[in-house]
Amino acid sequence: MSGTPSIYTQKGIAALKAGNSNLARQFFDAALDENPNDELAWLWLSGVVHTPDKKRECLKRVLAINPNNAAAKRGLDILGPEPVAPLAPFPAEPVESATPPMAAKPVEPARPLPQSRRERKRGGQGAILIVLGIGVIGVFGLLVVALASQSRAGLPAAQGGPIVTPGRPPPTWTPTPTGAPTPTPTPRAAPTQLQPLVEAAIRARELEPIASIHYVLSAQFDIDLYLRNDIDAQSVVLANTFWDEMRALGLVDFELEYDRQRIIDLTSRQLAGFYSPTDKTLYAVTRSSRVDPGEYVVIVHEYVHALTDMHFDLSRLLYAERTTDSDLAARALAEGDATLAENSTPWAYYGPEGWDQYGRDARGAVPLYRQLGISSAFLFIQSFPYVEGWEFVWMLRENGGWEAVNRAYDRIPASTEQILHPDRYSAGNDLPRALTLPEVEAPSIAGYDQVVASDTLGEFVLSVLLDEFIRDESRARQAAAGWGGDAFRAWTDRFGNQAYVLLTAWDTEEDAREFISPAAEMLSIRTGARPPIGPDVEAIYFDGEQGQAYLSRNGDQVLILWSSKTGLREEILAAFPDF
Repeated sequence: MSGTPSIYTQKGIAALKAGNSNLARQFFDAALDENPNDELAWLWLSGVVHTPDKKRECLKRVLAINPNNAAAKRGLDILGPEPVAPLAPFPAEPVESATPPMAAKPVEPARPLPQSRRERKRGGQGAILIVLGIGVIGVFGLLVVALASQSRAGLPAAQGGPIVTPGRPPPTWTPTPTGAPTPTPTPRAAPTQLQPLVEAAIRARELEPIASIHYVLSAQFDIDLYLRNDIDAQSVVLANTFWDEMRALGLVDFELEYDRQRIIDLTSRQLAGFYSPTDKTLYAVTRSSRVDPGEYVVIVHEYVHALTDMHFDLSRLLYAERTTDSDLAARALAEGDATLAENSTPWAYYGPEGWDQYGRDARGAVPLYRQLGISSAFLFIQSFPYVEGWEFVWMLRENGGWEAVNRAYDRIPASTEQILHPDRYSAGNDLPRALTLPEVEAPSIAGYDQVVASDTLGEFVLSVLLDEFIRDESRARQAAAGWGGDAFRAWTDRFGNQAYVLLTAWDTEEDAREFISPAAEMLSIRTGARPPIGPDVEAIYFDGEQGQAYLSRNGDQVLILWSSKTGLREEILAAFPDF
């Protein structure tokens, strides 16, 4: 090795010596993006990657650059001969619907799985269930309550030759990603045992790989370590803010503080796998040295994320400044995409149109949330990108094929309203109304810290908020269906007192009137007050043992104020003379 190491390689070595292997890997990857023939970066990267296959690959790249590198030769000697990873066992009976690897014909239109397969799929120890989103740490993941350990559909036999080869998108569509990193010219091959799964993802999603990714098949404790190391300070602030927002809305127990470690522990126990656009790595939790049948769909789901990241740059979805509403909508596109593709493979639990059952199964995680003092509404919010996102992407594909899904990454859905009503997204003219809250200069607010400076809850969060209190999902969704926009702000003080203001705009005055009744029921339950509520009442005061609230309509806008502290309501209301 000669010459001065690149600045990225130097930083990577320093990070690794300091004990931060995740940061080191990112620097080494950056160095190799800049110069694929950086001999020193490949050598040090071999000490960061987790699996023997990846270590061998790094060391072989070193020797391809410099055949005389003694350290690389010694490393390969220590690793020993490269084993041939056995594939997972086939079922005893033939699987009539398994598609041969890399079939020449295009993917057939999606259709529900036969009933017999549905019964077989449900015969394992559990089904894939979404329980907790971890978007604030910058990954796209699949989380589980119970991961089925057996699948009657076997893994197709691998064919000779590498699977991930340079390719191109379908000729009918040309990607124009914004700010996407330049792909490396020759993608690395997937580990042998993953090749059929990678092939299946490519066929199902109809996208060819155009860049390399890393693969980490890891035990549970390694995933736990990754989560601890990867959550940065900004992510913790975002998580705390969202937690406080949910507490103010009554979706998290009033006394329950955000416990980062507890959430990490819960997440790592239920995490089946994730893809990180930051380090271009697919992580999967494996229970042995090989991928078990129950883990097939995890690999497929995450590899679809990798494919879409190659073509459309998923980091745009993760790191853009968004509200709760627009963030859920953007994630619904990515997660719905991967979930639909996953459920179009031979190992699908639900079939391409199984989102309703998927959502019902997700509700099985409610007891876990209640143990944490978190409402079921919080669970539904976190599972939204997978359940409602799946149906949204399916509608796009039904009407325009995968090309329509591809184009959606150039016009990312702006709100959960567009996800829930794909026709409004397709029309392109139903964007959320921008609302601005006035500054509140009430004396009592002086002792409060502003928890959420500016946020938009959106149609979906508003519907689950109503349902949490009135316990009527159909009515709650109907009441929120005319949503046109909102602005939310919350405060808390050091004594635990809280307050929030929510200003909503509706498509019509009739929609605003329809929202009043369930919103009044919600505030009655929240405060413990029972004021007279009639269809023509325009302003309602709530004074109860659990707090004070105010509800008022002005044309097509509705204002909600809530406070756990007596007297604060009137001071906040003074900032809203029109209500």
